[in-house]
Amino acid sequence: ARAGFEDADGSTPLYAAAFQGNAACLDLMLRHKVTMYYHRGKDGLTPLHAAVLGGSKECVVRLLEAGHPIDALDAEKQTPLLAASNGGPCGSNGKKECLLELVKAGADVKAADALGRNAMQLLLLQGIGCPTCTCECAERLLERHASVLHPDAFGKTAAQHLGDMKPAPKLYSLLKRAIKRETLRNKLQRAEEPEERVDAGWLAEQEAQAAEAASALLLAEEAEKAAEAQRKDKAKRKRRSAKQRKAHGHAKGEGGSQGGDEEQDRADPERDSPSPPLPD
Repeated sequence: ARAGFEDADGSTPLYAAAFQGNAACLDLMLRHKVTMYYHRGKDGLTPLHAAVLGGSKECVVRLLEAGHPIDALDAEKQTPLLAASNGGPCGSNGKKECLLELVKAGADVKAADALGRNAMQLLLLQGIGCPTCTCECAERLLERHASVLHPDAFGKTAAQHLGDMKPAPKLYSLLKRAIKRETLRNKLQRAEEPEERVDAGWLAEQEAQAAEAASALLLAEEAEKAAEAQRKDKAKRKRRSAKQRKAHGHAKGEGGSQGGDEEQDRADPERDSPSPPLPD
């Protein structure tokens, strides 16, 4: 068999084995020293990208153990970690396990693709997805100081997805804490930086990011307080209405018999009228 064969897309048998999660076939080719690291002509993807896109943690581990570069770039400047972060990593598609394995192995969590998007931005780009899996991936990335304030080519940051995370309270709280920590870390870093080395443009950009994140956080907290106040007011009105209905029912019950007699009198006005005299 021609292990170096490439199809029309530039995929080799090793690439196909990695994408399909065929660890046994991958092991066989690696033992025979088949070219492991190459870029597919169609899109620049590497076998490690293929293993991630196929959701095979086993193949990811084997390729890393064989020496495959962990931060290899494809044609869109995406590393395997960015590929794992994109499209909603979850246990069902295997990408969550791939992401966790890459982070554990030391993948660069600050890497950004051709559009300037880092792992946290790509992770939150599709929304919450599976809350448990998204939260676990975010926790591992943030443990390695992945940025939530890094702007992409359009000036967007992961922090701007804060409002979208409210339906998942744990993820929402995690992102809020990350925004606060990174804002503080940036301030401390600027304080320690020698004044002559601080670029004015960079400083203004960082200040704008911090202000925007703080504003988003403040708005989210105010919205949360307003929603809580509305819930309390609604519950109070509900209790008051129930109390009024109960009091009305009690009063109606007490006057029920008297009201019933009056209604009967109105219905039969001749019931208590005197009988006409009998003719002589």
